[in-house]
Amino acid sequence: MNLLSEAAELYESSARVFEELGMRAELARCSLNLARTLFLTGEINEARLQIEKAETLFQSEGNLVATASAQVFKSQIFYLENDFATAKNLAENALEVFTKNKNLRFELFGRWLLGEIALAKNDLKRASEIFEKTLSDAENNSSSIENLCLNALGKIAVKRNKKSDAERFFRRSVKLTENTRSTLQAEEFRMAFLGDKLFPFLEISKIKLAEKDLKEAFLWLERSRSRSLLDAIETPSISADSSQHDDKIYAKIEKLRGELNWFYSRLNRNSTSGLEARKELKSLKKEVFERENQLLELERRLPKNSGTKFEFEVEDLQGRLGETVLVEYAVFDGKISAFLISQNDIQFYENIAAEKTVNEEIAQFLFQIKTARFIDKLSESNQKLALLRVIKHSQKLYDLLVKPLCLDAKKIVFVPTNQLHYLPFHALSDGNNFLIEICEIAYAPSAAVLANFFQKSGEDFHSALLVAFADEIIPNAEIEVEKIALSLTQSVKLKGKKATLKNIQQKAKGANLLHFACHAKFRPDNPLFSALNLSGENLAVRDARKIDLQNKLVVLSACETGLSKIESGEEILGLSRGFLSAGAASLILSFWTVNDDSTLLLMTDFYKNLRDGKTPSESLRSAQIQNLENHPYFWSPFFLVGG
Repeated sequence: MNLLSEAAELYESSARVFEELGMRAELARCSLNLARTLFLTGEINEARLQIEKAETLFQSEGNLVATASAQVFKSQIFYLENDFATAKNLAENALEVFTKNKNLRFELFGRWLLGEIALAKNDLKRASEIFEKTLSDAENNSSSIENLCLNALGKIAVKRNKKSDAERFFRRSVKLTENTRSTLQAEEFRMAFLGDKLFPFLEISKIKLAEKDLKEAFLWLERSRSRSLLDAIETPSISADSSQHDDKIYAKIEKLRGELNWFYSRLNRNSTSGLEARKELKSLKKEVFERENQLLELERRLPKNSGTKFEFEVEDLQGRLGETVLVEYAVFDGKISAFLISQNDIQFYENIAAEKTVNEEIAQFLFQIKTARFIDKLSESNQKLALLRVIKHSQKLYDLLVKPLCLDAKKIVFVPTNQLHYLPFHALSDGNNFLIEICEIAYAPSAAVLANFFQKSGEDFHSALLVAFADEIIPNAEIEVEKIALSLTQSVKLKGKKATLKNIQQKAKGANLLHFACHAKFRPDNPLFSALNLSGENLAVRDARKIDLQNKLVVLSACETGLSKIESGEEILGLSRGFLSAGAASLILSFWTVNDDSTLLLMTDFYKNLRDGKTPSESLRSAQIQNLENHPYFWSPFFLVGG
């Protein structure tokens, strides 16, 4: 499932037990599997140590097949280090043992590795022979080796310029991957499983681009993006009263949630300093981490809906775009390209920038813009210099990512890729104006997810649920909801001790707009536990799915609510995932730590615009333009995800 950190932790803890009990054979197998896990995470030296340990133990047990399995894995490391002679020798010796002992699973792996060694040496004929024979024997015996052989044969066909053969192999690989993925119930499993299997999707997209078939190229790119999020949005979760649920598991989950909320409240209140305070903080975090892992493990056991079939139609999206242009970025071979989808056209801009260059500029831009949180401590002249530095990097990014596209649109939806997910495109400057001054801007994880947004009914936002939980750091939270309420026809306010998940669940049913003014915490170490701080508890990613958010606008007026860990396949892991998968039609989030005073002004303006009949996108744009006299740090953190 590619859940590598969890696998490594399980192997390490198991190895300690086997070693204490003197169970050498079990310890050897555990060490070998730990080595494989470390290899996949790039910890090659540690992997090598574990292989040596496993090999020594297997030899002492007289287990020839297991010893050979350790040697073939050593061969894979030598292959990675381009020592093809040593790799080939080890693999051939191991293969002889596997064949003699009729161990087909290890034999298939060894043969595939010999094929990869031949391919690396550009011996296409020999590599092709090995992969074809191994593929034939792997069918119905090892889907993972079957997939590896299909992709290898596809690569060889590309090298031989046989594009139709390459596409045939890659399509078979995709079909095999999607068939397996559809059987996995847990969303986390489906996402992790697909993470390292995107190669054939992108290769078919490249083949279609070479054939000038832009529509098919775009569809294959989309087929690799945000699939697990799309599953969650399109397929409602199994209800809590389902007979399929295990009451004992639910009881354990609720107990853990209660314990976690107690620890979270302690952490949220912990503002003391000193050695003892640091020790207490470390202890609290350890307790939290252990319970979060237990909770994840229990939730994986609950029945969930399987992966849905990908049924996205470009024509359907185009029919809903109107004046909007969708800009979807993609990375092919280290170069950023972009698809432009409008109501009547599909365009492709190839290799507009090197990804490495763009990533370096994004890092510089974000560093400069975030230092503005200290801008009031600078002299007037230094404040001007700080602004000039931000605009300089803003313009560089505009020139790299936007200018080559020759955009002429009133509304743009950006679908980012990789590090572009952290970039506020609306704060990029063409040298005269910020992009937000030129057009409306929204964001989406993928075009298929955007199409889903467009299908939602679109409320008029007359009834709002306003949630505020203030403290000395954000004293304006309650003032914010009071001012917002003045612009709304009907609103319910949950402030202070009333700001609980239970109250939110009850009151959300009658609202079509939810506004949260509180602290938020992005958890890069465990993104699914990113959360909003409420009264005595946290509202984490999974908790958002317990709230009725279908077709609602959700505004998260808090710090870093838009930050996510971006997994392979453009899967976003953070607060936004919870609210989107719960059915929100649009979501307003923040890129960084927001300023309390400027947020109060911007949100007040936003809701006045919404009251006057503007859409959420128009309202946010107008509010940001109204605050342009301030440094971009203050007006540009907020962005809209949705239609």
